[in-house]
Amino acid sequence: MASVFNITTASNTVHLDARGQGEIAFTVSNTSRRHLRGRAKLVPQDPAQKGWLTVVGEPERDLPSGGVQQFTVQVSVPAASKEGKYVFRLDAVSVQNPDEDYTQGPAVAFTVSKQEEHKPFPWLIIAVAAVVLVIGGVTAYFLPGRKVRVPNVVGSDIAAANGTLQKAGFRGEEASRVTSEGKAQDTVLSQSPGSGDRVKSGSTVQLTVADAGTAVPNVLGFALDGAVNALQGAKLQVKAVTRSASDKPPGTILDQDPQPGGLVKLGTTVSIGVNELVKVPQVVGMNVEEAKSALVSANLTVGQLRTHLTDEGVTGTVLSQNPAQGSMAEIGAAIQLETAQVRPKPIGCDGVPGSGKVVDNCGVCGGNNACLRPCPAQTVSLGNDYVSIFLDLPQTDVGETLSWSDAGVYTYHFPRCYRVAISGLRYSCNRTPNGGTWVETGNVTRDANCFNTGNSNQPYLRVQR
Repeated sequence: MASVFNITTASNTVHLDARGQGEIAFTVSNTSRRHLRGRAKLVPQDPAQKGWLTVVGEPERDLPSGGVQQFTVQVSVPAASKEGKYVFRLDAVSVQNPDEDYTQGPAVAFTVSKQEEHKPFPWLIIAVAAVVLVIGGVTAYFLPGRKVRVPNVVGSDIAAANGTLQKAGFRGEEASRVTSEGKAQDTVLSQSPGSGDRVKSGSTVQLTVADAGTAVPNVLGFALDGAVNALQGAKLQVKAVTRSASDKPPGTILDQDPQPGGLVKLGTTVSIGVNELVKVPQVVGMNVEEAKSALVSANLTVGQLRTHLTDEGVTGTVLSQNPAQGSMAEIGAAIQLETAQVRPKPIGCDGVPGSGKVVDNCGVCGGNNACLRPCPAQTVSLGNDYVSIFLDLPQTDVGETLSWSDAGVYTYHFPRCYRVAISGLRYSCNRTPNGGTWVETGNVTRDANCFNTGNSNQPYLRVQR
């Protein structure tokens, strides 16, 4: 037999009511390291009582490693059953391998006493009693100090109980609180004076109130994740502390406080001792080599390395880790890292990576094509005479050679016809009625200074007087 389940219950006794009915809850935990489908099996000591026991809900349920399920068993004893003490168990078996994987639960007993015969319900008596209660209530309300019956508020929420007592002429007061499993928070468990007692109107009724509680699951031998799931599933808080035991597997639970089966308030913190776990250090932001050293120093190993392409940062920087900083891991556990891989930046014309500088149409690195702007007007003077030269040249790229001809050179006062040279460009003179016109053809190469010929007088894209 392999004990793959842990079975606990808050009590080893089932209390039956006057009708011979009662119920009890069992907590079943999967203590193995694999997923199981478990089946609850009722085993009565006396086979004749098998029909008295019923599992509420599905008897077969899924239990992941460390998972917890609660099974409620209802007891219903038939009338005229033999008096005495009866015992039964709730066992758990694995559906996949029932012959090998099963666990016997704790023995639970219940006592069968002589049951009263059920007589016809006295409706007439109840009606008369109701009238009497109404009259008594009115009397108690209007005549303080008279003795009246205390209403039953056990099982009510404390707020509702106080309202009921107030209407009956009493004052409710919370006397104490008791941790109770299976009871809702703030449920009234008992009252004093009791229900039906006759006391003076205006008296105080002391109330005992429930704090909702639960039985602490047994997580001894569980893996850490399974223990946390089991305890949190029971609505309890968890605090893990490290222990050392060479004869136990790393990461298993060695001890717990409070002890298994103890009844505690919901939200209580359970301290569990975990065998040889280490805290994962923070390596995000480190260089990958530094991160590896930090993990090795913490008795951990480096697992899968992944890279993430990015435009910023430094290549090799750790961007994320799994498990995260502060997590508890077994000695030698592999930590996955994601590192940055920065995309290379293009080198600009200035030789600087990422500068973004390029050569413009004027041949200038990082320039703004300034040479392509229209050149200013230029007037060329020859002694006392002056001349206006108009050159119609297309806008071109730097270094491009083009053929051109002037549109004409016109002089307002140029009595003699000379052969002139302006900025290295020679013009021949042809007499006209209005003076002289020069015609020149040839080649010119454009540079960053428009059509600079090295002379202070320059031919421009458009030269005007």
